[in-house]
Amino acid sequence: IPRRMKLEQLFQLPQAVPVIPQVLQQLIVALGDDSVQPTALARLIESDPAICARLLQLANSAFLGTRSSFADTNQAVIFLGTDTVRNIAVSVSVHEVFRSYRGPEGLSLPHFWHHSLLTAVIAMSLARLVYYPQPAEAYLAGLLHDLGKLLLCQAMPAEYARLLENGSIHPAEFEFREREQLGFSHAEVGSLLVRRWNLQAPIAEAIRAHHSYTEIQSSASLSSLLLLANNLACDGDTRDTRKLAIHIGIVPDALHGILESAQQSVTTIAAGMGITIEQPARKKRDTSTDNARLELIRRVDTLTRLNGMLDNLVRADSTDRILMVIEESMQILFGLKRILVFTPENDGEQYRGLGSTLNPLAITPTVLTREDRPMEELIDCCRNDPSPIIL
Repeated sequence: IPRRMKLEQLFQLPQAVPVIPQVLQQLIVALGDDSVQPTALARLIESDPAICARLLQLANSAFLGTRSSFADTNQAVIFLGTDTVRNIAVSVSVHEVFRSYRGPEGLSLPHFWHHSLLTAVIAMSLARLVYYPQPAEAYLAGLLHDLGKLLLCQAMPAEYARLLENGSIHPAEFEFREREQLGFSHAEVGSLLVRRWNLQAPIAEAIRAHHSYTEIQSSASLSSLLLLANNLACDGDTRDTRKLAIHIGIVPDALHGILESAQQSVTTIAAGMGITIEQPARKKRDTSTDNARLELIRRVDTLTRLNGMLDNLVRADSTDRILMVIEESMQILFGLKRILVFTPENDGEQYRGLGSTLNPLAITPTVLTREDRPMEELIDCCRNDPSPIIL
């Protein structure tokens, strides 16, 4: 295997891409159809003994507080709801796919599933706290966010074992070393795998960005929630985690209770799904060194993205493509969504707003003159706008 292969080449390796059960593929399609009937879902579930058994086991568990005993799959589907059914089906199937995993000693499966389930429960709790419309998406994103690590361990065990030798470094630094030594990170690998499995696009995007501080938005997007959930699961209720919570609009005093509740839930959920877990011992790190390294990593990450933007600009072969690159780059670098590029006309007496063909702001022509408002005042106005337009 080349030292720095491309991500597409990795997915061409026969041992790299695990195949999910056909029943799960059919369930994912069916669960995306709002008109699907519980009886149809029940028939699909009954065709996979492992999924069916875990579904009934969880439906009958004390964890969900049910007072009835379900022996009928159709009734269990109605009781649990489609979101929970999807989460159970994906959890059980992914666990079965990687059950025979034999990777480097640096990655323990019981530790892996403990962290994945803990992150999933925390992400779902955070989503409910901020009224995120799809808490089930947050759960799945948390459950699958590190799946790329298992895939990389199977596809390139020797190379990944060397990365795992220093397990005490901060997760964000670990991802940086992945990019440096492999050419891509477990987050990118996991995101592409989830897309190939046809799970929701927001889940894939959140997995891709779950270590990226440069893409944090000042709102509770799924990516921001997963980043916070992963930090809380890894490091606990630290100052850095609290700062992140404040940035995305979550009261930091809520974090301790969310973490404690999630830790209590994980054991019950794992038992209900037949997943063996083990809580890893928390390793002490020099926080001052961590903070300095993280700041360096974030700056390098930003510069890397900026260089990528400049490369794309150089390769752009039309005005529309240039505008599209600028818009995409501003969204990635700064989380901005309302973007127009203003160019001077008539010797600088007026400015015309331009956008790509995909930019809804460009539908209505925008022209500003110096008489309308001094440019400096307009720039200050945009800086104070919570969703600014870039000039």
